[in-house]
Amino acid sequence: MKRIFAIAISIAACLPAWSALPILVGHRGCDTGVENSVQAFQEGAKRGYEYLETDFKVTKDGQLICTHDDDTSRLGDETLDVASSTLEELQAVTLTQTRYGSTYTGHLCSAQEYLDVCRQYGVKPLIELKWATGINNNDCSNIPMLIKLIEDNGFRNDCIILTSMKPCLEYIRTNYPDIELQFLTGQYWANHYDWCVEWGIDVNIQATYFDKSTVRKFHDLGLKVNMWTTNTTDGYTQYGNMGCDFITTDCLDPNSLPELDADRMSGPNTIDYPEITAPVKSSYEPEKVAEYDAPLSDLTVRRAIMIDGVWHILADDADGNSSITRIDALTGTELGKVNLSGMADGTRIGDIAATADGVLLASAVATVPFNASGDESAVLKIYSWSDPDAEASVFVTVDHAAAILGNWTNSLCGEKIAASGHSLNLKLYVSTRSASASTPTYRIAGLKIERGTLVEELASYCYDTSYTADNWGDFTMTITPTSRDNLLIDSPTTQPVEYAFNWDSTRQPLTQVSQPAEGLMDSRAVGISFHRRGSKVYALIPAVDANGANYTATLYNVNDGLNDMDAISSSLHEGLGDKATTVAATAFQLTDDATYLHLFAAGQGMASFNLCAESEEEVVEDVDLELVREWILSNTTDNHPGNIDGSYAQQGTAVNGIFYVNNCSDKKIYVFNSNGLIGDMPGGAGYGCARDDAGNIVVRNDKLTGAEHSFILYPAGCTPSEPGVAIEMSATGVLEGQVNFINASGDLYNGTGHIYLYPNKQVAVSVIKVEKGVVTGVSTSDELKMTATTAGYVIPQYDNPETFLYQVRGTGVQHYDNGSITDIFNKSHSTTAPARNSTGGTAYFKLRGNQIYVHNSGANYKGGFTVRNMSVDASTAGAGTVIASVDPIGTLGYTTGGNYSTFNWLIPEKIDNSSWRIYQYCPANGIASYILRDKLSAVNDITVDSNSESAMTVNYSNGVVSISGVAVNTAAIYSLSGMQVAAYRAACGESLNDLNVEHLSSGVYLLRVNNTQSAKFVIK
Repeated sequence: MKRIFAIAISIAACLPAWSALPILVGHRGCDTGVENSVQAFQEGAKRGYEYLETDFKVTKDGQLICTHDDDTSRLGDETLDVASSTLEELQAVTLTQTRYGSTYTGHLCSAQEYLDVCRQYGVKPLIELKWATGINNNDCSNIPMLIKLIEDNGFRNDCIILTSMKPCLEYIRTNYPDIELQFLTGQYWANHYDWCVEWGIDVNIQATYFDKSTVRKFHDLGLKVNMWTTNTTDGYTQYGNMGCDFITTDCLDPNSLPELDADRMSGPNTIDYPEITAPVKSSYEPEKVAEYDAPLSDLTVRRAIMIDGVWHILADDADGNSSITRIDALTGTELGKVNLSGMADGTRIGDIAATADGVLLASAVATVPFNASGDESAVLKIYSWSDPDAEASVFVTVDHAAAILGNWTNSLCGEKIAASGHSLNLKLYVSTRSASASTPTYRIAGLKIERGTLVEELASYCYDTSYTADNWGDFTMTITPTSRDNLLIDSPTTQPVEYAFNWDSTRQPLTQVSQPAEGLMDSRAVGISFHRRGSKVYALIPAVDANGANYTATLYNVNDGLNDMDAISSSLHEGLGDKATTVAATAFQLTDDATYLHLFAAGQGMASFNLCAESEEEVVEDVDLELVREWILSNTTDNHPGNIDGSYAQQGTAVNGIFYVNNCSDKKIYVFNSNGLIGDMPGGAGYGCARDDAGNIVVRNDKLTGAEHSFILYPAGCTPSEPGVAIEMSATGVLEGQVNFINASGDLYNGTGHIYLYPNKQVAVSVIKVEKGVVTGVSTSDELKMTATTAGYVIPQYDNPETFLYQVRGTGVQHYDNGSITDIFNKSHSTTAPARNSTGGTAYFKLRGNQIYVHNSGANYKGGFTVRNMSVDASTAGAGTVIASVDPIGTLGYTTGGNYSTFNWLIPEKIDNSSWRIYQYCPANGIASYILRDKLSAVNDITVDSNSESAMTVNYSNGVVSISGVAVNTAAIYSLSGMQVAAYRAACGESLNDLNVEHLSSGVYLLRVNNTQSAKFVIK
């Protein structure tokens, strides 16, 4: 059975001081003197360490001695076993140790001598228990002797006991619950996390085996983190910026340490708004998936909150009886109702809230009479439900509510609440209101609740905000993603304001953090909700028409605060109804395959939207993948196409079977198909040449290294004979530095898209926003983990500037996701397939939900590559099952006349749900086209049907397949074995009815048109 201990502890021990400097712990004293000797402890104390760490063992005569080892062989001039020797015998052994170039001699220190040093110098003991007689996993009989020694020396309230022996820690926690404890662990700390939470025990983790997310994970449940051991200032900075509460060291000087980054130490509020990975596409307009008439029309709604996709609605009937009704947001189904009027104490429920782990809370309004300090009748109760259909249980009781209220005149407490954190480690904010004053005034009280127990000395803080009921109205309190201490106060009569709640000082006003600029938000609408993706913060913000009806909502990026936010969606709804209301709510719901946005307006209705509807293929399906080359033109096959000089034609792209390569020397775009060069078009003065998702071609038109760049944009389907209208564009405000290579996403020509630049010597990406051929903005990513060189490159994911892959030639590939960064592939350098080599160029896409990663391999710069399924055997970055490794396409490396690009460009293009085409352009070496297909589904996707209702006729003549009777948007050609051998896509707004099949050999083929109709044809 799990045991949760409610412990009354000091302010410092209750929660980590998130922005405080880490406490330094002297490891075995310090590096001056023999470890665990009196000299080492004295020198560590003089150096300024707040704690001195040591190891305790038990001697033959039942004494405690400071030693790490079971015997003296490592340091002593003779070998004695600790457990079978007396304290006197052990202290007679001379120890010698050379540390950092200095040799010391000394003797083992007794536990009493160690504590004497701690007392003399005013430092605290941190005692690690090693396996010893009566102190081990099987026998804890000597632990009382240890605790008595600590207590007799005055350190019971100022010591920490550390060990990896769980039974010892459980014994101490059970019998001496006030002792501060730490569990010693390393690489497998995650295996012990739940146990630490269950027993309320802090953690001490070995260096290199954890990161900032680990620290947050323990902090989220009120547990502190010590680390062992670092002896460099870089290590101090690394672990200090992670937020470690303690840093254990041999030699760091507390007086000469570098400053830490306060923002990194404090970190955002990731317990209430955890970092999520469900896709958010900036260019994707949310799709309405549900809409329902106003529920509970016979009740007066007071508050609506969401827990796991279910609205919990607090409402009153005509007689004032309260209830909480649960309604599924996506189906509109009422799931249950709890009547609150029948509570045993008859109290009135003021408000509801939810913890980060989904526990529903409700506050009972407490009335505190005039001058009620010390009045035992002023009781505040917070209720919770373990089963939503069961009776509520008391979550916490505050017996001295008057102390929270600050001895106001007749007051009401608990009308509004907000909760932050896990139910085991909760910050609860409660409103208090002066009910009898001529102008009612509000305050916010703060409660810290640890494992079901109110830490009462932390419950007496209340803050006069100087706001009155007149300008707050029926306000709401929302915890913000900025900090667990920040509250957003919002009402129908005021602009919402974010305040910081100061837990370090009593009866202080809330501090204003941010407020939306006038005009950015509708001050009449309430119900803002937040969520986080990586380090980015998004808000769903409601608005209301002039009559107080017809609620809508818009999605905003609020990463820079409420005073500087950008709308990233249009209004989600034209209005839910025409009944005026002051109660509304918005909410995010995250599932495995969608991000839902929900809107609720009392008396008007409910609506739900999917921000990023994922296709069916997002479900990872079983596949049997094979890679087959369609055609190749290279110097290894004696049909080298020419005009792909590695010095000037350094980047190329492809779409619909046509390659586009920009040569910056003669400023021409050379265009190729499977037969070779088909002509050229006016090009640009830069190396960069890319396509967007719609197939438009964009090239750099300069080699400038400043903040301004120019581009040329061609429409999809452009050819030398029909180039279309080229658009010249320029952008200012990009990061400075040489940019050789570019990439693009979206639809730059006819819609909205983005161009990506990763400048030399920068640690961020510039993203240029383009709308119908016009540059409309430039943004910069957060700091990346790799510094760009002239071979920096971005691989877009969707058309979202907050999500992309990036690489620097020779240093791997990483995924940037709204500020969070993870490794995609980090294998060491190699010229042996299928490992990565120094060549740049990467492709990443999904085939039937499987994540496909295509990277260069083989001889440097000559065009070999490997295809991997990262959804199989991808437990670590750089894993994944190898599907195929392709030999180099050419023979010319980084030499005169060779591939000075240092890239082998790999461009993916979706054919259908079971196959993708991979185009390859290796400067100076050649071009080729490959098909990656799923053998399990390719044949089954084809149904031969030439007698459909819309009569389609197919004729072959002189290398061309002509289709009539149907407007062709897409077409694919398969061999009889099911192998796809060609694919075609019509240009935007056009129809494609003549298919060039000159590259196909004689045989019988299957034609699939628009994924709906099929026919056979023969090439003789």
